[in-house]
Amino acid sequence: RAEIRAVFDAADEPFLEDYQLGTTTVAFYLPDRDVAITFDPRAYLRLADGPTHVVLCEHEVPGATIGRRLPFDLGVDASERAASAGPRGGRRCPRG
Repeated sequence: RAEIRAVFDAADEPFLEDYQLGTTTVAFYLPDRDVAITFDPRAYLRLADGPTHVVLCEHEVPGATIGRRLPFDLGVDASERAASAGPRGGRRCPRG
């Protein structure tokens, strides 16, 4: 999770953690893009046919690779900046 946070921070992409979509909690939610990221295959399957774009991540995969799975471009070097900078405070969205 820290690596994924660092990627979003480096790209200045607002995100929420442990976000509730209906009755399903996802690890990350990008509210400006309506993209959910989960590590839970059951959560992925519950949300896959809905309006939100859902990305299933495996715990073993480096967080810096998240940009390749998103339906938009995070920026050319967001993953590289995240890898070199490490986790920071970030641009988390306030809970609504």
